[in-house]
Amino acid sequence: ENVASSDRAKGLWPSSVDLSLPHWSYDDIRDGELDGKIALVTGANGGLGFETAMELAIKGATVVLGCRNSIKCDAACEKINVKVKEVQSKGKAIPMIVDMSNFES
Repeated sequence: ENVASSDRAKGLWPSSVDLSLPHWSYDDIRDGELDGKIALVTGANGGLGFETAMELAIKGATVVLGCRNSIKCDAACEKINVKVKEVQSKGKAIPMIVDMSNFES
């Protein structure tokens, strides 16, 4: 028994969630579908944030990378923009210093 089904039995998981359905993936976004769209991704200099920003840019979006560290943010943007050029997408990555714990940022 998986964790989700045991949580559902305990009433901890919404019963309307059907985990047997196929999961969404970036492949579900058609190439060019995000052309002209703008996305803000926080924590985008690494991990899931970076991968999300990369995939959105590859699919054509202008992605604003919200990061706390300007050096890491610039490096992440550079990696994404190199990949975007390789795949000839219209997307791009733009750095923005954002510290979610500081309202002044």
